[in-house]
Amino acid sequence: DGTKRAFEGAPEEGMTILSALRFAEEAGQFAVRTDAVGNITAIAGVRNSSQKRWRAYQNGAPAGDLPGHTEVRAGDRILLAYE
Repeated sequence: DGTKRAFEGAPEEGMTILSALRFAEEAGQFAVRTDAVGNITAIAGVRNSSQKRWRAYQNGAPAGDLPGHTEVRAGDRILLAYE
């Protein structure tokens, strides 16, 4: 529906895109779902479909690995887009 949310903060040592999303989940009071291997399957009730899915970007480029394996560093910009 075009809703956007933004969260800002300093990453902790070893923080990944998925762990940062979990912090945002708690602060923003929305649910995040993942599959058994760690792919994001739903955010705030918006589920992956056969046509669209949640994709993670780090500093404007597609994340190179699963969100739970991609480390976040100070100054990184993370975007989760449903496309």
